[in-house]
This record gives sequence, structure tokens and C-alpha cells, in this order.
Amino acid sequence: MERVGGTATPLWVSLHGNHHDGQTVPAGTPLMPRGLARAWTRAVAETNVEMAGQPSWEPLPTRMEQLRRGVEPTAVGAPMMPDAEKAAVLLDDVAARGRALAELRRAGEDGGTAELQARVAVRQAVRDAWAEGIEHTVQLQVLADAGLPDTVALAAAGWEPVLLDAIDRSQGWGRLSKAAAAV
Repeated sequence: MERVGGTATPLWVSLHGNHHDGQTVPAGTPLMPRGLARAWTRAVAETNVEMAGQPSWEPLPTRMEQLRRGVEPTAVGAPMMPDAEKAAVLLDDVAARGRALAELRRAGEDGGTAELQARVAVRQAVRDAWAEGIEHTVQLQVLADAGLPDTVALAAAGWEPVLLDAIDRSQGWGRLSKAAAAV
């Protein structure tokens, strides 16, 4: 992590601590090509076993080469600079749906149909904002302001705790400073 200095932008990072050349490597470290291939193979094998027999399930390719050859990209990349007006509308939607979920959670409606619908709605609003290129940290601040400030509440809104930790690490939070680490 010292190599990336808290400003890493890799798409794929490790979810668990590991080791390299006899040294401990923390979770959130960018995956190298071989590590990515291993992680892909392991995750796909587990998913294929878990989903076997489900309606309309087709096993995923276990090698990345099969994936590259078997998929035609149809997605469009998120814009580097989101449209300001569209971003404002999307963030307002994230905030409104976040407030609705927070209200249900405060009222003790955890696990009910209304709460499930609110979870789905806030997750869709977050996906839409992300697709427009609105950064995770901006969305997290909007959700915190809406009443979903902690990891448990954000997990209800669809944010995995591991992803939240990785975002914190990428922002330089939750780690010792270089000066403190040197002592």
C-alpha cells in the first residue's frame, strides 16, 4: 500500500490480507494479473457450484480467456466528468431514497416488505449515480447526510463492508501515517 500512497485507482483489489516475498500484504492491495486470474477462477467455480440447477443459469467461464472471447461488451463507460445538472438530480434521488430507508430503519421496520422495497430503491439510485460517474465518496456523504451514517446502515443500502473499507483505504483513512509506521 505504501507504493500506491492512498491514491490508488485500480479496479481490482484483494479482499483479504495476503503475503508476498515473506511480507504481509493488507487487504485492498491492487491485484496483479496472476492474482486476478486466481481470484476469478476461485469465485467463478464457487458461483457455478452454488447456482447449479437454478432456472436460466448458465455456468460462467472459469478462465479469463474464455470470458474475453465469450462476452461482447455492451456497456458504456461512465463519463470522466458527470453532467452537473444530471448529477444534482441523481444525488437528490439518492438522498430522498436514503432518507426513506433511514426512516423505516428508525421506525423498526427492518426486514419488512416496505424496508426491502426501500433498500432496492436506494440501491438503484446509487447504481444510477455511479453509472453517471459520481464518485463513491460523494454518494456516501449524501447517504450519511440522509441518515445512513454507519457501516450497518450503508450495508442495508447495498454497500458491502469490504468495499467501504477499500474506499477508506484508498482515501488514506484507517491506516497509520508513514511517520507513525516508521516508529
